[in-house]
Amino acid sequence: TLYSKFVQHRVGMRKSIRYRFLHAISNQHQKPAKNINGIAEILEVYGSIASGFVTPVKTEHREMFLNCLIPLHSVTGSEYFH
Repeated sequence: TLYSKFVQHRVGMRKSIRYRFLHAISNQHQKPAKNINGIAEILEVYGSIASGFVTPVKTEHREMFLNCLIPLHSVTGSEYFH
């Protein structure tokens, strides 16, 4: 994946992913189709990133889970993420 090839850009990639998740969470009252475009694909990419985490999990990754991934379950239309 691109994530494994561009080590120097990983922080920026994670920030972009976080921004997109937070955007979907904060705008969940818009039309669902507009709000969730691309989230399923980003979750798929983030799943492969998360599978490479080592223990103990870094604070940054824990905060991403608590502040973005868990609240993402409450987004209208989240059933389309699967």
